[in-house]
Amino acid sequence: MDTQQPQNQNIALFQTDKFLYISGLALLLFVGLFTGLLGIWQYVVFGQKTEWLLRVLHSHGAWIGVIIILLASAKFILGEAHKKVYLVGASLIGVGATMGFFLYSLYSSYKWDFIETSIVRIHTHLIFYSVFLLLSLSLLKIINASEKVKKAIIVLYGIVLFGLLVGQSLFVFKGITPLFGAVFESAIFLAHLIVIYQLIKFLRKQLSGEEKVFGVFWLYSFVMIFLLTAVGVSMMLTMVAPHQILTEHGLYWYDKNVAGEGVFKAVEDLHLSPVSWFTSGVAISLGLLALRIPITFQVFALTLLAVAPTLNAIGRIAKILSTILPDAGYQIFGNGIKFGIAVLWLGGQPLKVFIVSTVLIYAIWWIRKSRITN
Repeated sequence: MDTQQPQNQNIALFQTDKFLYISGLALLLFVGLFTGLLGIWQYVVFGQKTEWLLRVLHSHGAWIGVIIILLASAKFILGEAHKKVYLVGASLIGVGATMGFFLYSLYSSYKWDFIETSIVRIHTHLIFYSVFLLLSLSLLKIINASEKVKKAIIVLYGIVLFGLLVGQSLFVFKGITPLFGAVFESAIFLAHLIVIYQLIKFLRKQLSGEEKVFGVFWLYSFVMIFLLTAVGVSMMLTMVAPHQILTEHGLYWYDKNVAGEGVFKAVEDLHLSPVSWFTSGVAISLGLLALRIPITFQVFALTLLAVAPTLNAIGRIAKILSTILPDAGYQIFGNGIKFGIAVLWLGGQPLKVFIVSTVLIYAIWWIRKSRITN
């Protein structure tokens, strides 16, 4: 395998914390992805819903792994110039996790329906937004975007986080519609568009092969994240009053009781699952670039890191169509498990396990090889 690296003139090279990177990959693989495979096996073979504990291990283990992978590189990329942003972002990730436990305690005690909704909104979205802030700023620093652009991203995410915390707090404790906070949260779309535009500008430069590979992967991932984040807006627009919760009082095709588990769950999964996968792929790519891994392996890894969540998204769209079109949809797309292209959302998980396993093994081998060579 060719170990010669092309000279990069358009990206800022950086380091990664090798121990954190390997630890994050291992956690993502063993706690996150393997528990997901176990849940799929239980679902397909026995036709049973995955146990609550297994779902928690899958989602939380995977996201903790992604956060560790991101932090391993982001602290070197952002450096002293954006040290405060890094610390605030990392702290808000912890706040998001804590708020999940706090709201769950309230829900267990009082059974307020809109607290159940806010558990997902504050707990997951505060973590999502904080990770996107660090990820976006990291990419902009790597491709040498202007300071003006970086400041704009920081300001926009400040608005987004303000909207989430204030809007959901008013929703839970004062009964004010969450659409108030959603107006501020919509700034995330502008932030994503800025990153997408800067990546397009980057790809127009005279780039090396390695720079093109990473630039295309980052651009594709952020475009998909932008589109899949917009799916969440369709759910938010159904929440016009505190007593109207998504799972029971949204548009008619969000009803849980329509066509089995209902379209709402399929839409929610389309919103959350592929976004998480694309986010983890971008975080993993930072380590691949920092470790100076050969371009042959980079192309292989980034291709599969893009294909896996794409299959997941296509399968989940087919799942939605098979649910809202009970006749034609079922015939064309299947029931999402036994036949039809809706099964693709299951097929993406084994592929993700394979590529993360491969990256973990190769990264360990490459680090050892580099130490011996040096």
